[in-house]
Amino acid sequence: MIIKSLIMTDFQVFQGRHEFDLSPRTKYNTKKPIILFGGKNGAGKTTTLDAIKLVLYGRQSLGSNISLSKYHDHLINCIHRSQDSLIDADCSSIRLVFTYATMGEQKIFSVERKWSVSGGKITEFLKIEEDGSLRSEMSLDQCQGFLNELVPIGVSELFFFDGEKIKDLAEEQGGHALGSAIKKLLGLDLLETLVADLGIVI
Repeated sequence: MIIKSLIMTDFQVFQGRHEFDLSPRTKYNTKKPIILFGGKNGAGKTTTLDAIKLVLYGRQSLGSNISLSKYHDHLINCIHRSQDSLIDADCSSIRLVFTYATMGEQKIFSVERKWSVSGGKITEFLKIEEDGSLRSEMSLDQCQGFLNELVPIGVSELFFFDGEKIKDLAEEQGGHALGSAIKKLLGLDLLETLVADLGIVI
């Protein structure tokens, strides 16, 4: 999976539409696969990572035990609010474009998550395009299930994090954080959850 672009509209600190070209650059006939974001506190570095996780995983990006009402509250809080604007935005969207290789064939996926608020209620949309063709036959839950299979949420623990997490991993002596991330990547954390749930049932 190689991320090509990220587009955010009225998301958290970003007012209006902002597009980031994240395609690897080629310099001196060599691809440079690392993209660095730098900036002061509050500039939006962590927001870009939050946007990637939110567009891919939706409610699951906040944790496994988050209720739907708390998720909707989070979406409302993610809509940009500006002190300078006379009219506040009532919707927000994130669009992620990436390449994904499967069975030796490379495809381009576009995932867009959009939500709007009216009367305190959230309406959420999720749209997936594969090589320019819209997967219109799938519902919101089906789209989310497809994304969970395409990019398992355990991957996010190892690949979508900021510099502070690298520091924590480097300084930790017991290896618990890295071990937890690998468990989630392999899906082994589900076994621990299952054991705990069976204990409750019994």
